[in-house]
Amino acid sequence: MLAVLSVAGALIVGCDAGTEHVCPAVATITGIGVDIEPSLADHATIRACWADRCREQAVQMFTPPATTQMAGRKWGIAILPDMPDAPIDVTLTVYTADRQPVVHERLTIDPVMSYPHGPECGGAAQAGLVVTADKRVRQR
Repeated sequence: MLAVLSVAGALIVGCDAGTEHVCPAVATITGIGVDIEPSLADHATIRACWADRCREQAVQMFTPPATTQMAGRKWGIAILPDMPDAPIDVTLTVYTADRQPVVHERLTIDPVMSYPHGPECGGAAQAGLVVTADKRVRQR
């Protein structure tokens, strides 16, 4: 009985035009992903501005497992729950382990809505940045 309740609790049922669609209980994160050349980064911050307001957010950094296509890279995400799916101004600052800035670049990016389980399950505005070995930043 407990197993049945666990499975039932892990699914959310949404309806679309009379058809049932089962949505997994997996959140889609609204924010900006950052793929950084590992020799450059230890910490990073993003300042994101839209609607006459700016938010500064630390980038939560991860080292992907060697078995993934991101092996050998550093990856992180700045979670920005109210980020729109419209152009925003961002400033990315990448720091060394001793907190010395090695990249500080401002650019306008265009987040898009992501619906990994279909629009009936909800979505999130997302964008990605790539920092190359020559310290250039571009939108992914």
